[in-house]
Amino acid sequence: MRAATPESWVPIIFLSSATRQDLERAIEAGGDDYLVKPVSPAVLSAKIARCSAWTRCHQKLLDSPPSSPPPTSASRRSRSRMR
Repeated sequence: MRAATPESWVPIIFLSSATRQDLERAIEAGGDDYLVKPVSPAVLSAKIARCSAWTRCHQKLLDSPPSSPPPTSASRRSRSRMR
């Protein structure tokens, strides 16, 4: 799924009546979160809201212009000597 949409980030939530091994495999496979059956509507809503927030943050990062790296301590020292 992620390979099909490289320009955007799609959160993946696994749903399972899982064992611990199933959950570990889901995360190792690239899942962002998981839910264990039976699913509480409140928990499902909270996870969807969190994934929506992640998606917005990810999109902001993609849309923002590249920034220059922070100055190193050596460059700060040389600038202070120039003053």
